[in-house]
Amino acid sequence: MNVRSYRTPLEPFMQKVHHVQVPHCSGREMKAVSVILPLLLLAACADIPELEGSEAASVKAAPYPKLIPLTQVNVPPVDPVNEAAAVEEELEQRAEQLSQKAQALQNAETQ
Repeated sequence: MNVRSYRTPLEPFMQKVHHVQVPHCSGREMKAVSVILPLLLLAACADIPELEGSEAASVKAAPYPKLIPLTQVNVPPVDPVNEAAAVEEELEQRAEQLSQKAQALQNAETQ
């Protein structure tokens, strides 16, 4: 008996899809999803108070603040290199103090 095979237009695609591996979710991931999903659904049902009308009348009547260019601000520019060096020095001093304290605690007699 002669069996004839029929090819569909999707057959090459289906052969490629057949070899694709679907990522597997571990039990740990599924537990996390089963905890997070209900929490998100509950959060969606929360009554969030309206912000409109919560400010005082004096705030509503206050004029909009005057904006000035940053070039007019009288703040000295920050030098990141010097600031980083100062922070590093402060951290090194603190580390030294902590190591001295730890050494003193290790040398202390216990009762």
